[in-house]
Amino acid sequence: MIGRHIILGEFLKNFPIRLFIAYTENIAGLSGYLDAGFLDRPEGQESPFKEDTIIDDEFKLSFGKHWEDLEQACKEFGLTGPATTIAKIHQAVARPGLTYGKAKRLFDELSGRLSDESNSLQLFMVERDELRYVTERNLFGEDVAASFQKASFDIEEAGKCLAFDRGTACVFHLMRVMELGLRVLGDALGIPSTSNRNWDEILNKADKEMKQRRQDQSPEWQSDEVFFSSAVAHLRSVKIAWRNPTMHIEAKYTEEEAEDIWTHVASFMRHLSTRLSEATD
Repeated sequence: MIGRHIILGEFLKNFPIRLFIAYTENIAGLSGYLDAGFLDRPEGQESPFKEDTIIDDEFKLSFGKHWEDLEQACKEFGLTGPATTIAKIHQAVARPGLTYGKAKRLFDELSGRLSDESNSLQLFMVERDELRYVTERNLFGEDVAASFQKASFDIEEAGKCLAFDRGTACVFHLMRVMELGLRVLGDALGIPSTSNRNWDEILNKADKEMKQRRQDQSPEWQSDEVFFSSAVAHLRSVKIAWRNPTMHIEAKYTEEEAEDIWTHVASFMRHLSTRLSEATD
């Protein structure tokens, strides 16, 4: 079905798949069994099943006892047609007087709806080694999650884009993460908030500081020269991976390029989180 995408791992984890398979097999088997019962028998052999024969309680047990669970599961995953028919079957089984003919028609209806909706439902498989990008949180580590909470959304979205081979979308979200990191680093280096505080300005500031004698360096740089030098080294690696520090609307990124940028942005943010954190509102 266009417009509704379900992650296979989450589908298998949350949908009672074994129950679903058991019921569909039961449906197919019982429907065929009832079909056979309605066929003409050799002369002298009475068919145990007739269209108007009322199903006894023992045979009702073969329908199972968990229709409500299966109905709810179908609703949660948007299988509205099967859910409606399951509700009808559940109600019919609960009432006295259910005939084999009525049961067969209900099961045939359910089989048809399951077939129709399963053909229109798209399941996307995520490679095993990329599944963590979809299922795990704090993909850049606990320290980054604690120090840069505002970046959590874009980090998670970047991971999902990476898992589904959407390189350009992944880089878009990583750019938003970098914007937050650059803002915090710019504050720590004393770069005025009125400036752009992009990575070129930060790199220029760092180059200037490193060329000066220690006594001429800014108090901010002197306070932790090793940390800032390493932060700048990480920033340069991000810039190299990015190739262009400015995002243009025509820019496109392959999966490999996005993975490279992901690795360097994660390293940069992890380093920042060892000393810095975003300002709290």
